[in-house]
Amino acid sequence: DVVEWLQLELLWLVYLIREVFFTNWMYMLDLFFTTAALVLEVYLYYYLHWKALAEELHGVLVFSRLWRISRIGHNIYMSAASMASSDDQLALMEKQLKHLMVLTRGEIRESKGWRSSPSQREVPG
Repeated sequence: DVVEWLQLELLWLVYLIREVFFTNWMYMLDLFFTTAALVLEVYLYYYLHWKALAEELHGVLVFSRLWRISRIGHNIYMSAASMASSDDQLALMEKQLKHLMVLTRGEIRESKGWRSSPSQREVPG
């Protein structure tokens, strides 16, 4: 079942990123919905053998699955926005680096006694 795979994925995430997982309320809400759906499915369908009620409560299971899909969509959107922001920051840093390189070349030339054109260079001693 899909809910079981989602639960396994969340438990794997808990194992991998413990500190981040328990401080992110979206992860915690995701864990709540998938765990509730799994518990309801197991309890109603397998333990009580209330197949009719379990089938009626598939709306909860469908909601939990839709919740997970919306979370994935949100993560894709946030990743794309973060990458666009990173590209802008990278372009700005590249521009600043080029400007600093131009400035430091001038300082290096002045410290070596060079002028702006080769004909104006000082001849060493």
